[in-house]
Amino acid sequence: MTKKTSLSSVGSVCKADSLELFFIVTACFFKKVICNQLRLGYAVFFRREIILMSTNPVVLNTQRWVHEFIVGHNICPFAKKEVEKGSIHYEVFDGKQMEDALCCLMDLCRKLDEDDEIEAVMFITPNAFSEFEEYLDLLDVANGLLLQQDYEGIYQLASFHPDYCFEGVDKADASHYTNRSPYPMLHIIREEGLEKVLERYPNPEAIPERNITYCQELGVDTLKGILKNCRKSDS
Repeated sequence: MTKKTSLSSVGSVCKADSLELFFIVTACFFKKVICNQLRLGYAVFFRREIILMSTNPVVLNTQRWVHEFIVGHNICPFAKKEVEKGSIHYEVFDGKQMEDALCCLMDLCRKLDEDDEIEAVMFITPNAFSEFEEYLDLLDVANGLLLQQDYEGIYQLASFHPDYCFEGVDKADASHYTNRSPYPMLHIIREEGLEKVLERYPNPEAIPERNITYCQELGVDTLKGILKNCRKSDS
């Protein structure tokens, strides 16, 4: 009768040949590492790929907007490098209260303090601040909070909203789409990193005017289609 090898005890493991033991130990190690990293939300070895494969439709739609509009249409000439590096962190705030949103914003600033690999954060609020005026209140208080918490000159906020409107500009003008996004969001940017890329970029002050002209050439209907397509994960 053939005696079967059991792995249920230390003694029986010792009976396995060295090659078999090597594969068993290696498999167990990687299984433990992968499980631990998935519990943390992403794997450090595959950070960029995990982020791009997010199962959160809000994150997927926002990433699609960044890839297809911001990078694809060169709205921000500095974004492509960070997208390729996987250095943009996407954070979804599911709450509705401003106080909670501001607490989350401060947590994200501290996250940036601790993690140099993150260059920017997209702080997305799909369930709150849908009214543009309400969103502007959030932006105003958030900027004041950055100042109060001594983050002035360290981080700055860029603003994006589905109904973004520049003051004094016709509501039907296509230029508003330079700052229109699938959801209300605050873009937290490291000022040091921004200053470095601005030093190397020729005539950076012309970027906003270029974007306005470009969007006006594309037209409102085309821009509406682009924005709508970026939310196809909702269906």
